[in-house]
Amino acid sequence: MEKFNYRLINFIEQVMVKVNHFISKSYLHFSEFIENYKIVILLCILLSGLIYWYKAKKQKKLLVNKLQFINLLIHIVLVCVFGCVINLSNIPKINELLSIYWSIGWILYLFFFIVFIKELVNYQKSMKKIILNFSKVYYFLGLTYIFTAFSTNQLYIVNDLLLISLFIVGWFILQLLSREIATESFDKVNEESDVDINTYEQLLPTRKQEFSSLLEVLRINNYDEPFALILNGDWGTGKTSLINVLSKKLSEDGNYTIFIQPMILDTTEKLMEYFFSQLKDILSSNRIFTGKDSPFKNYVNIIFQTLNTLNLKQVIKLDKLLESLDNDELSDFRKRKQWLEKDIHKLLSSKLKKNKRKMGGSGDEEDETRNKSKIYIIIDDFDRVEEETFKSTLIFIKELVNFKGFNVIFLMDEQRIDGNKKVDRSYLDKFVNRKFQLSKINFQEIFSYFIKNIGVDQLRAGLTQEISNRIKQNVIYYIMDLIKDISNKLTDIQGEIDSISKKTKTNQYNNDEQVSLEKLNNSKGEVEDILRRLNDGITNIRKVKKIIREIKELLITIDHRISEHEIFKLNLSGVERIDEIIVRTMILKILFGEYVDKLIQQDNDFSNVMFEIKYFKKNYLLSSFFSVFFKNHISEEQGLKMDILNDFCNAIVLNRSLDKLNADKETNTKRILNKLDDPNHCLTINTIEEIKEYLKVISYNNYGVASQLVNSRRNKLIKHIIVLFEKGIVSLMNLFEILGEPQRNPLIETDVYFTELNEILGRDTYFQNAKDKNGSYFYVNETTTPIFLPYKNYIVMIISLLKLKDLSYSYESISADLSGIYELKEMVKAIGRIINEENLYISELDFFDQWVSKSINCIATENKDNEYIIESIKYYQYRLNEFIRIYRLKERISEKIKSISVKPINKFNGEPFAQSEEELICEILEFHDYFYIQKELMTSQNLRYFSSLLVLLERHTRNNKVEDEIIIKMEELYLIIPKDGYDESSEEHKTWIWCTVKLGVITENQKSITTRTV
Repeated sequence: MEKFNYRLINFIEQVMVKVNHFISKSYLHFSEFIENYKIVILLCILLSGLIYWYKAKKQKKLLVNKLQFINLLIHIVLVCVFGCVINLSNIPKINELLSIYWSIGWILYLFFFIVFIKELVNYQKSMKKIILNFSKVYYFLGLTYIFTAFSTNQLYIVNDLLLISLFIVGWFILQLLSREIATESFDKVNEESDVDINTYEQLLPTRKQEFSSLLEVLRINNYDEPFALILNGDWGTGKTSLINVLSKKLSEDGNYTIFIQPMILDTTEKLMEYFFSQLKDILSSNRIFTGKDSPFKNYVNIIFQTLNTLNLKQVIKLDKLLESLDNDELSDFRKRKQWLEKDIHKLLSSKLKKNKRKMGGSGDEEDETRNKSKIYIIIDDFDRVEEETFKSTLIFIKELVNFKGFNVIFLMDEQRIDGNKKVDRSYLDKFVNRKFQLSKINFQEIFSYFIKNIGVDQLRAGLTQEISNRIKQNVIYYIMDLIKDISNKLTDIQGEIDSISKKTKTNQYNNDEQVSLEKLNNSKGEVEDILRRLNDGITNIRKVKKIIREIKELLITIDHRISEHEIFKLNLSGVERIDEIIVRTMILKILFGEYVDKLIQQDNDFSNVMFEIKYFKKNYLLSSFFSVFFKNHISEEQGLKMDILNDFCNAIVLNRSLDKLNADKETNTKRILNKLDDPNHCLTINTIEEIKEYLKVISYNNYGVASQLVNSRRNKLIKHIIVLFEKGIVSLMNLFEILGEPQRNPLIETDVYFTELNEILGRDTYFQNAKDKNGSYFYVNETTTPIFLPYKNYIVMIISLLKLKDLSYSYESISADLSGIYELKEMVKAIGRIINEENLYISELDFFDQWVSKSINCIATENKDNEYIIESIKYYQYRLNEFIRIYRLKERISEKIKSISVKPINKFNGEPFAQSEEELICEILEFHDYFYIQKELMTSQNLRYFSSLLVLLERHTRNNKVEDEIIIKMEELYLIIPKDGYDESSEEHKTWIWCTVKLGVITENQKSITTRTV
């Protein structure tokens, strides 16, 4: 072991000798090289410096700060002089210490250089900051080394110059490496974002013209008078962006800017502290003293002293500040303000001299006015602050900082302060010299400028690139078409209003038309509001940028889908005018977002929404945006396209998944139709979702197809549905659930399915629970309007043929008059009004049935010689009789649902289903029979059901007398409640107390009714 240690130590010593020899030899060669070529090196450094200086002067752009370079030279001169003084003093101890530092100085350099390299490796993304920190160490060590060289005579004169030159070169290199390069692309912001722009190149053409005009206004205003300007414009019109570019230009011209955000500086104390700190920085950076006893400090002190004296530290009222000063204090205040104004004048005058030199000497008085530097106070979002903050800011500007050379620019929308009680436009005018109104840029200019951001760089698929290019080329035309569609609706409504108004002049004005006129005027106002919001939105730069961004994000999403699913591309290519649909959708979502949110919450299919709009005219907004795309399909191919369009709109409008577009819709449709058309194929579907899919396919593929084939498909599916019910695979509730989308449901187009339902309900049938019963009743009633609407036009034709010889009527006028009718009972009222006959005794359907028969006979009699009319009324009679059969079956089914019981075991677990006195009494009798007669035990759920019966009965007895027998039965039921088994804190006990109260109220109601009757 000792032998090994000896060899190791010997080896290390040999290595150290070799390393020492290498270092000594390297130092010797390096010293000889420096000694032999030091003059050449020095000349090269000087020559490089001269070349750089010449190029920088020619390009008028120094890569390093001129002031920093001058400071460097001054520091070098100082350390050289100080070093020579130390050398001449010849103090042995100091010379000894400096000699030691000279010998170890390179070690310090090496140590910090290693640390510098380590930091660079660890923080590569903050390289400039690391280099800047190292340059400070380099600067200090370099100056101390130069000082040591001069104070200890370590080098000759040429070596001293070489050392200084090498130090300057090293410093220069470090400055270049740590310099933040402010390039034009760095200054530019992403035009798709909501960030305000700050470069002239990114301004819209109209804003560039206004930039030049506004700059000229600011340049020529009188320096000696306080100047305030309002830059007026709506939110999102680009006020802040314009002022960013303008302030940049003003700074380049030698002016100063102070930005104030009154929404943040919402108290006067904050405002004053911020403003004076900014002013102090401007004065100090330009070598104007702001310390103790300076004019700046004295002025600030007297303001805050006055405020503290008034004890207004928490809430400062500036409008009373000057009034609180006595004559001496006011004189002192004005004197200190004048002194500060002189310092400000010195600051701005020094800039004026520089501007004159740039302009090539002195010019006339107008040029001098233009060249005078100013301090601009820019107050952003001034219209969004509270009235008190608004007022205090104005007074602060007017009374405390109204110095010569100060210009104030208010960024605001004057309309927003019209509602202020005290500080309105007239009050603001006292403080303002001029107003500059930003023009409203037309949407063509805005979209033409920003649409370029929808590039094809991020799109890989040819289809999305094609869509993107079409949007870029045609977006202006798409918006113009949208405006035209809305304007056309406005024109149509106005036409209907004019038509009704004309009747006023001929004394044919009735109450129904008065109601219609009010509705039309409301509709007109609604469409006008839509048009106004659209025009405002597409001329708002910020909203347009959001629209463009939404379009781009959707295209990127679609592009990724296409690359992953070939079927998705195939389906999407079948959407006609997809580019225009995308543009309209994004305009709708950005400008009318609150309506889209409500639409999403409804959880409805988009095609169903459009169907309702088409027939009910419930919403002019969606109608204007999308009706042009959702048309009646007359072929299987067009039906398939409508299906794809529906799924696409569900995704982009209602924020649903795009997954449905991944399915091979054409293959699925053909597969389903083949199964329905094959007489030898038995359907095997078992779920409600599959049944709805089959119904959807039948619905989309019934136009242009022989009615016999459509009926065959529908009847085959209906038979299969009935078989599933008989096998217990689907419930009674399911039979009605598939009517849940009646707008597109082929089951309501004939009486076949309703006939089957009517027959099933005639058997000994039960609902599983009250919820199923209520749901079934709801689904059937929801078919009322969809059943009626397809036959509405036939009714209009019958009325027009009845009034054929009455010149005051026409098909168009009758159609317009009945346009707001969507149900049979409303149509019956309108028919009674037109034929001047009121229905008082029979149901709406019976009245309608009789009217159809009478009308057909009347038309046939009056036009017996007109074979064309005779032929047409046969068809109308057939179609309306078909409607009557379907509607009558629907009414019977509704009545039977009311009378069908829920299974006893489940019946009394939910809520009572009673919409009339008869139904309520029936429910009470059934409940009494089951629990009191059959002596079944009343559970907690049954108790809640009983309490609900009491609530309904109590409401009924407020105005109606009920037979004593019913009250007695409710009392008998109350007595069998197992109250003794309830804990006092339990919900059952609380429900029993509630029942007790309600039964007492019912008893009193009965007494009250009896008393009133007597």
